[in-house]
Amino acid sequence: VEPELQPEHIEWVGEADTAFVGGAVAWAVGAVHRYYRGDVDAPMAVPVRQQGTEFVEAAWRAMRHIPPGQPYTYAELAAAAGRPAAARAAGTACSHNATALFVPCHRVVPSGRGIGNFGWGAPVKQALLAREAAAREAAAAAALRAAAEAATAAAEAARAAAADPAATADLAAAGQS
Repeated sequence: VEPELQPEHIEWVGEADTAFVGGAVAWAVGAVHRYYRGDVDAPMAVPVRQQGTEFVEAAWRAMRHIPPGQPYTYAELAAAAGRPAAARAAGTACSHNATALFVPCHRVVPSGRGIGNFGWGAPVKQALLAREAAAREAAAAAALRAAAEAATAAAEAARAAAADPAATADLAAAGQS
């Protein structure tokens, strides 16, 4: 992501900003920091209120349910917002979104080639999508490692139990109590 958009480069510019640091703004800034440290779900914990038409608000709500690393097409977003034939209107909802990380319009792409438009520019959109795909892959790899470790531990316990019939009897007795 562009260096000037990363949270460590964002500075408060006045007393009006610092008056809110103890509340909602601090919560939002914390979520942005967690996002850039790898918790790509963190911004979804921050409540967002924007005003738009009924469909635009439905599209914004639907965007908050798009999993990181699994972009929707504009048509899929339209369907998720309740109007499957409104792909262009879904694009309009994305363009009117003022809270990009918190209502992740960057997770919506055209059904054809390319990644589509984004208020911060296509390179930033591509970087956000790449960050989220990498986080999803890392989480999947960690889950596989954990499953493999659990399977190995279960196999070792089964081998140990088979090698020691007394332990097997003790385990059976413990399960019946």
